[in-house]
This record gives sequence, C-alpha cells and structure tokens, in this order.
Amino acid sequence: MVALILLTAALTVLAQAVAGSAALAPFGVREASVVIGFPALYGLAALLLMLFQTLVQAPRLLRNQDDRFDLAHLWMHLHKPRLEAVLIMSVAGYGLAASANLVEVYRLSSAHWWDAALWSVEEPLFRALLGSPLDLPRLWDAVYQVVWLGVLAAVAAMTIGDRLPRLARAMAAVVLAFHLTRYLGIAFPNAGPIFYRPELFRLDGTATAALADALRAFMRGEIAQNGLLPGTQGMPSLHVGLAWIAMTTLAREWRWTLWLTVPWFCLNWASTVFLGWHYALDGVGGVAVMAGSMAAVDRLDRMARSAPATVLPRLRGGATRR
Repeated sequence: MVALILLTAALTVLAQAVAGSAALAPFGVREASVVIGFPALYGLAALLLMLFQTLVQAPRLLRNQDDRFDLAHLWMHLHKPRLEAVLIMSVAGYGLAASANLVEVYRLSSAHWWDAALWSVEEPLFRALLGSPLDLPRLWDAVYQVVWLGVLAAVAAMTIGDRLPRLARAMAAVVLAFHLTRYLGIAFPNAGPIFYRPELFRLDGTATAALADALRAFMRGEIAQNGLLPGTQGMPSLHVGLAWIAMTTLAREWRWTLWLTVPWFCLNWASTVFLGWHYALDGVGGVAVMAGSMAAVDRLDRMARSAPATVLPRLRGGATRR
C-alpha cells in the first residue's frame, strides 16, 4: 500500500510538471468522481462475487432439521471485502485520473502520426477480417465494453480471497502502465484504424461509434477532459494490457482460472481489432508495457522488503561502535 501511494504521488507530480501550462487542477470534481467511482464499481463487483459464494455454499449450510438457511453461519463463511481494498482502489483511481495531464499533452502536441506505417503492415489483416463472417460489430462492441467488469471482478476476487498485497502490486502496475502508455503515445502518436480509415468499419448503433465521435470532439477541444478520456491514442493498447494483468494476476493464485480468462483475453484483443480501436501490434505493445510495469513493481517491492534487513544491522553496528 505504501509503495502504491508513493508511486502514484511521484507519477502524478511528474505528469503535472510535463503538462506545464496545460496541466489540469490536481484536485476537483474530475478527480473526486474517479476516486469515488472506482472503488464503488469494485464494491459492486465484490457484492456480485459474494452472491456467487452464497449460491455455492448455501446448499451445504442448510439446517438438516427444517431445511432453513442458517444465515449467521453463511455470513461467517463468506469472504467479505475489506477497507484496505477500498483504499487501494481509491489511490489507484487517483493515479489513473492523474494521467489525464499527459493526454492533454498528447492532444495538443501530436503532429506526426504513424498510422500510415502501421496500416501498411496490417492492411491485409483488416481486409481479411472486415466483411468476414466474424465481422459482427455489435457482438465485438459488447465484448469490448465489459473489459472493466472483468478487471474489477478479478480485483474483487483478490480482495475476497484476502490477497491484498498482490492486489496492491497489481494496481500499482496498472497506474504505472497508464502513465507509461501516455508517454509512449506522445512519442509515437497513432490514432488507430477507426480514425485513420473510418469508412471501413460498420459501427452504426454501437457504443463504439458514439465513443469514437466523443473522442474526435475531445481532440478538437470541443469536450473537456474528465479524467477518463484517452484521446485517439492507439499504441500501446491499455485495453489489452488490462485484460492481460487481470488474467495473469488471477492465475498466480488460482491457475484453473486460465480456462476462463485466456478465452476472455483473446476475445478482448480481437474486439479491439474488429472495432478498429487498435492495430494488432498495439495489443503486443499493451502486453509488453503491462508486463514491464508488473516486473518493475515486483522489483521495487522486493527492494522495499529487503531494505530493513540490510539497513537495521548497519544501524545497530554503528550504534555498537559508538
């Protein structure tokens, strides 16, 4: 938890400094809505998982004599969310909102776009997919929109399973990945196929079409940043990165979850391509950034835990010499 707070603070200050005169206010309605909304969504996911636990455990906790639920016994056996988890999600939410300063830099400074180069590599893939029997925009739109539900379900599973240290590390990695992705977007701006070749995508009536219009308006300065708008940033794909970290974090605790999360991860990656949000290579970048962020956080965590073991003996030795 301490590492998450320190990392979030450092990244927030850095993003504020990089944005300069374009920086958004560090505290306000924008930040409060994310800090409150993020743990609220987690709470909803946690309640749904508790309901699932109830359905699984209730038959074993029926009273033999009259077949009535022993509610007190059932409540005792449920793994309930903890306050520490709410704090973790609030800090992480603020860290994600703070990356909006870098989105402002991306919006204002991007001039040379790399879409032509990426499209020249992946045009055959899109020509093969678009118009094929798998090109089902409404289906892929539904898959794309629920990625955060899957991520929050993974978060809830970690908290209900009382694995808060791993949750804190995972959320620190997500915050770091969000900021790194924004910096990469500034250095390597590409909008994505839906903005580069919009005529190829049949998205009428989908949430994707409405969101794409909103992002175009945001890039033109017609919509103010609310802490959640990423702009038309394609490389790397945070959508794919988020699905990857949810999948791998769950697998570290419960390997059997891969039977569920691997297909979910693949479908989410495919949805970003079919809907035109990302090139396939953007997904590779998203996995790489999230994996690198997780490795960096694990490394920092090991260093922090080993520091007392090396510092205290030195301090004690110095005190003895004196």
